[in-house]
This record gives sequence, C-alpha cells and structure tokens, in this order.
Amino acid sequence: MLSVSLRLAFVLSTICILQCEAACETFWTEHNGKCYRYYGTPYMNWRGAEDNCIEQGGHLASILSKEDENFILEMWRSSRDEFHKEGMYPWKKEVSIVYIGLYAPQKDGNYIWSDGSDVTYTNWARDQPSNGVENSVLIWDWPNMEGTWNDVNENTKAILGPSICAKPEN
Repeated sequence: MLSVSLRLAFVLSTICILQCEAACETFWTEHNGKCYRYYGTPYMNWRGAEDNCIEQGGHLASILSKEDENFILEMWRSSRDEFHKEGMYPWKKEVSIVYIGLYAPQKDGNYIWSDGSDVTYTNWARDQPSNGVENSVLIWDWPNMEGTWNDVNENTKAILGPSICAKPEN
C-alpha cells in the first residue's frame, strides 16, 4: 500500500501536469491557437479596454474570418447572459455592444488590428465605417444590426461596454 505522502506527491504531480499542459489559463477559452476572455465589468471605452488587454498579456480580439466572428459572437452572448443571470449588471436586460481590436490609429480610415494581424475580414454595418474622429470598432447586437461593426471614438465616454481580449496560448 502506498504511503500517504507518496499518494499526495502523485496527485500533486498529476495536477501540475494537467495545469502545465493547459492551452489557456483559468477563465480563458482556447480557439484557433489563441486564448480569449470576456471582460463584462467594468465597462470601458475602446482605449481602456485595449489597455486592460495589454495588462493581461494580449490585445482586444482580432476577427480574421467568419469562423472567428461566430466564435466571438457566441462567447460574448453566452458570457453576457451569464453576467446578467448572476446579477453583475442587472440594470440592463442585455448588453448590446462589445469592443474588438480593430482601429485606425491615424483616424484616416485605414484600419488595423491592435495585435498587428492583417485585416482579412470585416462585417461593417450599413454606412460604416464613418471614419473622421471615429477610429475604434465595436460589434452591435441590436435588431437588424446583429453582429455588425461600427466605428466610434476610442476615448468616448458615451459608449462604454464590455470587451474580449485575446492572447497567445501558454
């Protein structure tokens, strides 16, 4: 019969192996070689959300394909619904925006992803982007605009919301 300390060592080493081999940290979800996390609170503008993602070792999420967009939308909607169910923002039935990493640093309409990825896919809402001082991007989830993108000023205090960060796997 194995001694208690030997059994404990075995259990701890098994846990370490499982944790060490995990693609993503706790609260992060793996998709196509990246780890994603929804930040439902506190609400931030685009600049605050990007700064938060950088602090976590990543950037706001890049959407490079329809598959990526479907993943982001599903993650956002399920996380948003869970936050609402848990009473984390009970003042709204649902949150209708989420910030992603697309922006135009020169405010000239030339959009790039904050993580440096090439822009290979977009899903702009009708009459968007409107450019000018609006240089960062969010996704709408309103009727007739579900999943479409809109540009807003990165420092706006009028449109604060949740975000999704992405970073490389462990």
